[in-house]
Amino acid sequence: MLTPHFDPPKGYPGCRGTGVRAKMRSLSSTKGATMKANVGSADRAIRLVLGLVLLSGYFWLGGAARWVALIGLALVVTAGLSFCPLYTLLGISTGGHAAKGR
Repeated sequence: MLTPHFDPPKGYPGCRGTGVRAKMRSLSSTKGATMKANVGSADRAIRLVLGLVLLSGYFWLGGAARWVALIGLALVVTAGLSFCPLYTLLGISTGGHAAKGR
């Protein structure tokens, strides 16, 4: 079975002699790009319960409301990771440890 090869040949105009893998390695090794917990325990519990309620709506709702229920998936994931990207953009932290560092 053939495996896909992602490195373009040398001299490919878009890559200037470096492979796509090398570029991806350089992007993934950026320093300081860590996900620090910014969701506290009470916030996590609320997100988890609300997310599960919304996700259950996917099975018993119809039409467009069924797809809106998939917002619950984002709530469940952020509760599981204790990290919310939107909180990072807005500078919000409901976690006790992160708030003490200000």
